[in-house]
Amino acid sequence: MRFYLEQIDVAYVISDVVKPVNDDELHDFEVKFAKDDRTCKGMLLHHMSNVLLDIYMGYNHARDIYDGLEKKYGTDDAGTKRYCVSKWLGFQVEDDKPIIDQIHAYENICIAMAAEGLSICDITLAIVLIEKLPPSWKDIRNQLMHKKKDLTLEELVGHLKIEEENRIKDKGQSVFSKSAKANLAGHKSRDCRVKKKPDQNQAHLVEAVADPNNFIAVVSEANLAGDVAEWIVDTRSTRHICTNKQMFTSYEKTDGENVFMGNSASATVQGKGKIVLTLTFGKTLT
Repeated sequence: MRFYLEQIDVAYVISDVVKPVNDDELHDFEVKFAKDDRTCKGMLLHHMSNVLLDIYMGYNHARDIYDGLEKKYGTDDAGTKRYCVSKWLGFQVEDDKPIIDQIHAYENICIAMAAEGLSICDITLAIVLIEKLPPSWKDIRNQLMHKKKDLTLEELVGHLKIEEENRIKDKGQSVFSKSAKANLAGHKSRDCRVKKKPDQNQAHLVEAVADPNNFIAVVSEANLAGDVAEWIVDTRSTRHICTNKQMFTSYEKTDGENVFMGNSASATVQGKGKIVLTLTFGKTLT
């Protein structure tokens, strides 16, 4: 608040004022002082809560209001220094937060101590920060503590920033590797005891090779001709269902047979036979 009062050139009314000796100058000074005192008082009251406003509304001068607030809410220099030191000693880097953000908070604490006149060696500040690193940084902490050259706080921050970037990069590669392994087939093709021959009548497949000995296959499209709404296609089923009787080239009725769906439901089979399918690239399947 005092900073704002200084910006509008009225902060002098809450400080010790030296009045001019000359009568003419004294009169001009008193007129200006009275005006600035009212301005300063108004600004102080304007930024108060309703509870404080009721208390300080009756004060005549801005200096009286400011002194009252300073006695009630101001802290002495010793208390501020103790608070800064306590915050510095209690600081601890945590694993679940970005380390660079925490280091910036540590630097702010160091700046606050310096502003209070607490001069601490820069190397000491760096050593304390090293000791505040979390358990997951144990190897880095030991490495930094055994360096022959003492690091300044600025140099230490540079080392920690590079280390965190490397850890984030390694973590990303590890997640990608695990994801790739999770999508591979259950066993390697070289270990398969039953070698399957490629089916000439299969739908289009897309092969993704993650390793020379491993592959995964994904169905990209069925490429069926005709009305898609008339077909129920399941690439892993042993039977396919067609609702259009006109498409059958051979057909015979059945009795007592059921087909089971993927949702555990069943339906009666009316008949079965052969159908000729024409794929989009001209090949036919029976």
